[in-house]
Amino acid sequence: MVVYFAAALTAGFYLFHLPVRGAAEIWLGPGSRLRLGVGAFGRAGIWTLERPLSLANLSKGRGLKGKLPVKALKYLGRRTRIARLQVALSAGDACATALVCAVLAALLPPLVPRTRIAPVFDAPDWNLHALCIADALLGHIMVAALWCAASMTAGRLWAWINGRLKAS
Repeated sequence: MVVYFAAALTAGFYLFHLPVRGAAEIWLGPGSRLRLGVGAFGRAGIWTLERPLSLANLSKGRGLKGKLPVKALKYLGRRTRIARLQVALSAGDACATALVCAVLAALLPPLVPRTRIAPVFDAPDWNLHALCIADALLGHIMVAALWCAASMTAGRLWAWINGRLKAS
């Protein structure tokens, strides 16, 4: 019995420390789309979801119903490392493109060490192509998910206890 417990504890330890890499690639402008990939051991792209985007759907603000567990997101944000960020941007005008890229080049590298910003001067209208690759441990993702589930369950339980009865 002790051997099974030790084996489960060892397997759990290694599972908790499994590195996970996530990638998000977004194209905004004509032909907007989003590609997401997740992989283990530093390889993203094991399975990919490709979906066309429309700017009208992004601006509707269809977020999660209820409150977001901000503490869980902060916990995961502190333990996630952005491995690479690439941005190719065109504002339609060469002057505006240069100004926006200069502002991004001044703001992003202190926050994300491996940042590459490329202006696209010859595009006729506004478009953006961004690729972000982030690394985290599977254990940190599981802790944040459990934290979210616990806070959502506590909120529903509080609403159920303090809500008015519909029968009266």
